[in-house]
Order: sequence, then C-alpha cells, then structure tokens
Amino acid sequence: LPLFYLVGLITMLSNQRFQRLGDLAAGTLVISVPESAKPAAMQEVVPLAPATSLLRPEQTSIIEFLQRSNQLSEPRQQELANILEGITHEKGDKGVEQLRRIGAWFLGVR
Repeated sequence: LPLFYLVGLITMLSNQRFQRLGDLAAGTLVISVPESAKPAAMQEVVPLAPATSLLRPEQTSIIEFLQRSNQLSEPRQQELANILEGITHEKGDKGVEQLRRIGAWFLGVR
C-alpha cells in the first residue's frame, strides 16, 4: 500500500499541473476553492427547504439570485422576491431572505 502512495506522489510531481494518476487517465484536474472564496451572501444564510417541489429552471433561478444578490440593489431584490411570493409566501425583505435561504438549500449549504 505505501508503494502506491509513492507512485501517486511521483506521478503528481512529474507533471506541471500536479495531476494525480486518475486525473491523467481521465483528462481531468481537481480544483480546490478556499472557503473564503464563497460569496458573502452564502456564508451567512441558514438553508431552508422549499415548501413545494420546484423544476430545475426554477431552482437554477433561485440559486442565481442568491449568488448575485450582493450585486443587486435592495429595491431590485425586493422586486424579484415579490414576483416569487408564490414560492416564498413572503414579500419585501422577508421574501428576499426566504429566497436566499432556499437558494442555499439547493446549493447544499448545511
């Protein structure tokens, strides 16, 4: 077993991108993202499961809202949240918070 670790280490050190043997075979590369690289909007949100099941495009829209919410003005965030009142059952700031929480749930933030 330690011999395989040595082979893996030598493989990683022998190429410029430090790819593992499996990465070389599959043509892939592992990318690690530090925790601090997460947008601030996701770091402070407690996830919440949606009350109803949503289609994939709806889930994607909510995730994109979460990821971009720091770039949107407060009135625009509230406007979008009001449009989705049927999902969040809230309006205004409470609706914005609900959308962020649901988006975090879809992203797997726990």
